[in-house]
Amino acid sequence: MKLSLSLLTFREDTVIWKQPIPASLHGDLIELAERCRESSPELDFEGALILGLRSAVQALRFKLNHHAKVVLAAMVVAALALTLSTGAGAASIVVNSLADPGARGICALRDAITAANTKTATNGCKAGNGYDTIRFSVTGTITLVSTLPQVTDRRLTINGPASPRITIDGDNEYPHIGVQVLQVASCATLELRNLTIAHGFSEPKGGGIINEGPLVIVDSTLAGFITMAS
Repeated sequence: MKLSLSLLTFREDTVIWKQPIPASLHGDLIELAERCRESSPELDFEGALILGLRSAVQALRFKLNHHAKVVLAAMVVAALALTLSTGAGAASIVVNSLADPGARGICALRDAITAANTKTATNGCKAGNGYDTIRFSVTGTITLVSTLPQVTDRRLTINGPASPRITIDGDNEYPHIGVQVLQVASCATLELRNLTIAHGFSEPKGGGIINEGPLVIVDSTLAGFITMAS
């Protein structure tokens, strides 16, 4: 596949600056788009590339000159805004249990993430649609028995109650070994709000969260992580 990719900036609908994306990056972009299509097969190549650029911007900006960095950042923001504005209305999935794992008839956090990722109802959790918010009707601590499912949802917000908060606990305090709490895939976007993520454990990296995509953390606490390097 051959690509002709350029970064454009406009003034009153007139192109005033154009910078080709180096050919050396085309293979990376194709691979990125194909990887995004694996997690979001409903996307065409262009949509997958737009989605993937959000994750790639940090890597690309170091390979382009300063002017291109600014335009690339603007392009990605515009693409993200377009993607979100044309998507379906956000689905709200309500967690009503602190249990882990979940069970039929209740909506546990683990199942809520799966419902968002797969766009399929899971146990007591309604199906997501790719632009999802997980909320809570309970407060307290969710003690994990294993790492939560990797977030692959195109855009997922996990929004805890303002007070008292939800704690998602990897249970690494003695005598337990603990587990890593969260993983975010490269073509996913995760926003955490009003949460405490605590006591995660992993080897050799990540501690509480291992992140390969855009991750936004707002009014939340991260504490007590342990990472063991070999």
